[in-house]
Amino acid sequence: MSFLLNKITKAYKKKQPFVVYRKPHLGLVKGFFQKNDTLFFVENFKESGFVFAPFDCTKKAVLIPENQSESIEGIPHFLDNFKHEETISDNSFVVDILCFFLSSIIFFAIFLDLISSPY
Repeated sequence: MSFLLNKITKAYKKKQPFVVYRKPHLGLVKGFFQKNDTLFFVENFKESGFVFAPFDCTKKAVLIPENQSESIEGIPHFLDNFKHEETISDNSFVVDILCFFLSSIIFFAIFLDLISSPY
């Protein structure tokens, strides 16, 4: 997990776009870390990468292009034994919920930073 946190810290300090996310009920965490600070936009939705699409169709969708990024994925060490069948009384379920909220907070912080900056 420290590798992931270090990647996030470095990208944030360099003001480079990145995203880290996890799908519900899975332990696998994925991330896209753009290698530069260029702000890319979706042209025709045929691009590969991660898209931040606003709900307002008059605004541009931001793209973190796959060919301009480093992609990582893995299971953080504290989720090594995660099973989605576990019950609420299991500690790993609580860890999963905390990880989900942490992922959401990071995602929204990045998203708010992106939409608040002038294009």
